[in-house]
Amino acid sequence: MDIIKLQIASKSEYMKTVRLTSTSLASCLDFDIEKIEDLRVIVQEACNLYIDSDKIDITYKLQNESIEIEVRGDKKTIINKEDLGVQILKALSDEVFLDEDKISFKLLKGK
Repeated sequence: MDIIKLQIASKSEYMKTVRLTSTSLASCLDFDIEKIEDLRVIVQEACNLYIDSDKIDITYKLQNESIEIEVRGDKKTIINKEDLGVQILKALSDEVFLDEDKISFKLLKGK
């Protein structure tokens, strides 16, 4: 398993970097274009939940058939499970884990 970590200031102008990094990694794993587009949307929504933080940490765990991404902010954020962003995460991800201090989700290549 390869692990890549990215830390950004919680500013909208840096979201493009996160989206590009995410889609590039999925492309390296030979994900199809639909999964790559889903990942782009998912990462944006996950980061949006931490926009009130000063910084956002994104950890990518790459395996042959999957990519798991963990997003966390540096400030305590109450995540409403009924929030539209969370619903989008659940709809587009193969697995979603909501914790008090982080969100992680997994996309499988073959699904």
